[in-house]
Order: sequence, then C-alpha cells, then structure tokens
Amino acid sequence: MDILDEEEQRKRGRQDNQKMKAYLVMRLLQKNTDFDHLMNSTQIADTLDRYGVSAQEKSIQRDIKAINAALEVEDAILNGEDYHIEDAAEYVAEDKEIRSIVYRSASTTNRGYYFQREERYFEFIRLLLESVYASKFINKRDADYLKKYILKDVNKFDIKRLDHISPIVNKSKTKNSQIFDNVKVLSDAITAKCKVEFNYNYYYIPEGANKPKLKYGRKDEKYIVSPYHLLINEGNYYLICFDEKNQKKWTYRIDRMENVSLRADEKRAGAEHFYDFNANEYAKTNFSMFEGKNGFITIKFVNTCMNAVVEKIGTDNITYKKYDSGHFTVTMGTGINEQFYGWLCTFGNMAKVIEPESQVAAFKDYIKKITTLYEYE
Repeated sequence: MDILDEEEQRKRGRQDNQKMKAYLVMRLLQKNTDFDHLMNSTQIADTLDRYGVSAQEKSIQRDIKAINAALEVEDAILNGEDYHIEDAAEYVAEDKEIRSIVYRSASTTNRGYYFQREERYFEFIRLLLESVYASKFINKRDADYLKKYILKDVNKFDIKRLDHISPIVNKSKTKNSQIFDNVKVLSDAITAKCKVEFNYNYYYIPEGANKPKLKYGRKDEKYIVSPYHLLINEGNYYLICFDEKNQKKWTYRIDRMENVSLRADEKRAGAEHFYDFNANEYAKTNFSMFEGKNGFITIKFVNTCMNAVVEKIGTDNITYKKYDSGHFTVTMGTGINEQFYGWLCTFGNMAKVIEPESQVAAFKDYIKKITTLYEYE
C-alpha cells in the first residue's frame, strides 16, 4: 500500500469518526473544565485531532448546542417526563442557566466553554466518597474501585480537591471480598422468595496466638435461612431473616457471610414473623441489631445527655419530658437486651432506669453481673 492510499484511508477514518465527535466534545469538557478553567473551540479541535477526530470550530459550536439539548432530554427521560428534542433545543438556546455547557468570557484573553455542574455537586460527591470509605461493610479494595466509578464524570480539578479522602479508611472495615456477590444473591433470594445458605464467620483466638482469627460457626455446617430484608445500620450491612435453626426472626452481618448461595427450590418460611414488618422501626428498636424482648422503659437522664440521646434513638414514637431543672425522662418501646443496657451504661451515673419496676430490677441484675467480675473471693 502506497503513501497516498494510507492517507486516503486515514481521511476516511476521520470522516467516520465524526459520529463520535459530539460525545467526545462533551467528555472533554466534563473532565477538563470548570468555571475557572475554560476550553475554546481551537483547543477542543486540537485535542480531538490528537485522538484522530477532525473538527472545525463551527461544527464544535453546533455540537455543543446539540449536547445541551440532548442532556435536557436525558433529564426528562430520567424523570419520566415527555420532552421533545426540538423544545429542548429552543429552551437551552433561550436560557443560559439550564445549559450544561456554557460559554464564558473570563477576560479578554481567557474565553471558552465549561461544563456547568448542579449546585452543591462537589459537596454531594465528597459526601458520597466519605460514606463509602466510612462504611465498615465495604473493604478497602472495593472502596478504591467505587471511588474511581464515582469520579468517572468528575472534572480533574475537583478530583484533585478530593485526593485527601482516600487515606481516611474505617479501621474496622471488613476484609471480606464477597460482599457485593453476597448482596446480589440475597437480593435475588428476597425477590424469588426462596431460602439461602451460607457459612458465617466468628472471631476466636487460636491456642498460643495473640490475635483473633475468623472461623466458620456451627462446625462449618451451612446456615439455612429465609431472607426478608437488607438493612444498613451504623456502618454495617445486615440481613434480616427467619432462621431455620432458631425458628425465629434473626439478624446476620453480611460482611461475615461467605459462600452465599440460593436454595431456589425451597420456598422461604417464617412469613408470619414479618407481617406488617417495618425495617426502619426494627432498626430503631433493636440496639446493635440484636433483637431483644420488646417492652416499654422510662429512663431519667441528666440534661447534658440530651444531644447524645436524641442522636442515638431519635424522637419518633418516643416521649421526652422535663423531670426537674437538671433532668429529663425518656419513655420508649424498644428491643430490650444486653446491648441496650450496655448503651445505658455509657452514661454512667447520668442515666437511671426508673420505670417499670421489672426493668429497674433487670438493669440492676445486669450491673450486678458486671460488678461480680471484680469482687474478691
């Protein structure tokens, strides 16, 4: 093949590549511009040329108009609205505020286009990343992958501003690499209303070791459960299910599950335990996701505890009352168990169970069990 043939094929290739031009213009502006960093038509054309796509300045301007209209229609599609492309083109031509790509004259020497983000876009991205790294059930490797996915459409200037987030990793993050597979299988089982089986990890200290390790519970026997709900609570991901062995509603940490699989031919059991079940109420009334015996309890707190109490238990279906000038009371129905009593103990002498008498006695017994550990024989 001679040089002329090669050049002719290259030209034809560039003409075929015109079909990709508008998309590439949008991506270039998404990744390389913001309000303070602009790209003019010449810079866009030069960049496209390096990728083998020919572009004239006028055609780039037409592409940007088409992109703005298309992104308006995209929003309509996502919101389930009817919005004709011709109407979208007319609206974005008239209203600069709704354009995704905007032309700006920052100065006589700095003019060009930038990709306009929604208000508080950066703050939302930052919070999303921080939430990923703070989640105990997402391991470090998966968190790093999710970070790349989240930042896929974020411009390079904002990415630089977010660099500080990656080292901030929750120390109690799981090392389980099966989390996302587990969630998929459990979700499929809930939809199919069938049972699942899995191995469940517990920590133990081997003989002579100085650190805990994980091993499967029930002597490696598979747990068989009927899944009903998935719930995130305090940085952990839980399965709420009917447990076949315990024959009651039970909660398992998904990050401690391994080898989760469907028992597709076995319909789930325990439906009567989930009649009118409300996952949000369950999370509020079962401390540390260990179900206890539901009952009412009234606790007297020192006023300085108010913020900590409200942040932990909220205000829905809970009665707060002024007790005296230095105290308030809380009356609530909750899953009462040792985890709940343990939470109360974090307040030391600033919290006291006052009603009913059965709960006063139960809490005293709980404290007594602890104090007996320190009594001399």
